[in-house]
Amino acid sequence: MWSVKNHHFTWICAERFRSQYSFPQTLLVSSESAKFSIKKMLKGGKSENTEKTATKKQIQPTSVTIDAALSSSILTKTQDQWHTAEMTESKQDEELIQKASGIEIPIIVQMTIDSLQLEFWQPDKSNSENSYGYIVDLKNIKQIKSVWKKDLPLKLVTHGWLPENFLDEVNGVFSIKKIYAVKHSKKYNVLSLDWKKFAGTILYCSASSKCSDVGTALAYILIQLVANKLINPSDVHLIGHSLGAHVIGNCGNVFFELMKKKVARITGLDPAGYRFESSGSCLKPLRSLNKDDADYVDVMHTSSYVTGHTHLLGTSDYYPNNGGSQPGCRNVIAFPGFTLICDHSRAYLFYRESIDNENSFKSLECDSWELFTSNKCAHNNINNMGHHSSPKITGTKFYLHTNAEAPFSKELSIDGKKTKK
Repeated sequence: MWSVKNHHFTWICAERFRSQYSFPQTLLVSSESAKFSIKKMLKGGKSENTEKTATKKQIQPTSVTIDAALSSSILTKTQDQWHTAEMTESKQDEELIQKASGIEIPIIVQMTIDSLQLEFWQPDKSNSENSYGYIVDLKNIKQIKSVWKKDLPLKLVTHGWLPENFLDEVNGVFSIKKIYAVKHSKKYNVLSLDWKKFAGTILYCSASSKCSDVGTALAYILIQLVANKLINPSDVHLIGHSLGAHVIGNCGNVFFELMKKKVARITGLDPAGYRFESSGSCLKPLRSLNKDDADYVDVMHTSSYVTGHTHLLGTSDYYPNNGGSQPGCRNVIAFPGFTLICDHSRAYLFYRESIDNENSFKSLECDSWELFTSNKCAHNNINNMGHHSSPKITGTKFYLHTNAEAPFSKELSIDGKKTKK
């Protein structure tokens, strides 16, 4: 009998390859033949479309550093605003800055930092529908100060396992930062963390084991931003999908250990379950995102018991459609993992849709799906899943229905009456 424990490598890889390559729906595949097919694809079985995408990506301006963009006038300096602003720092801010300035980066952490790519996102001046990412020099992070928007909060987005080539994870979850950068550039500073040098391996155990190291490295990067008076922890919002949720969870934990102050918010988009609930066939279970990693932790569960985590992890946990099989995602038993990625990716699609609609994804606080669907929680609190999730609304477990296709937000029905979308 096929089991996740014994063949986790096969089914996890299979679900990723499903979105990149075309498999017949009725194909019956054994564990061994699946492994053979995967090896064959790794030797050069990419589709023609994948090659075109890769070629196009090579000429994208995301390869341009901030300094290069400034020298060519693609970016404009904002440093003039700092002269008066720096004189008004509160005593509390000064203490934070002083603490951050005294924290040195260990050599082993610097080695991890050197393998990461942090990008600062700005709207494209010539195309209002596009945004450009500019590489931050992590060995001289002070240079970002010349383009940083003073006193605006930070939105930082990161991806999960196997981004490019096998799964459109980077373009998928990173589409969130595009909305922030294009439509809300005057509200936020937007960063993306690319850790594909660790996540871009077919070995899941290897990728997942790096969540702690990458999270620690990110914490030190944030501390440098504090030391350079770019951010206050109360203005930091970290967003991560799958393994990326545990990266930012570890980041929040290390940041608090070093600074004795938490970042404001962490959003986990269907945090990965395998290795974070039990060890499976890997060496040992790993530290998971949890509610203590930020002042407010909101978590979205869209693929529980399969790729996603099943347990309560945050201050507020959301379970659309009971957190499991999502409407619009097909279920094909013949090929294990064939449609699992659809459920898993729904999390960032829901979040992306929520950004520009403050009344979207209304969710009802309830102890269970059964009580929710039988209308036994009608008088409980309502919160919004996604961007507008509020820490002011009490309740740990929220349920909602969604549509099978975009727009996914669906009216919440209570006692036969529908709330606004």
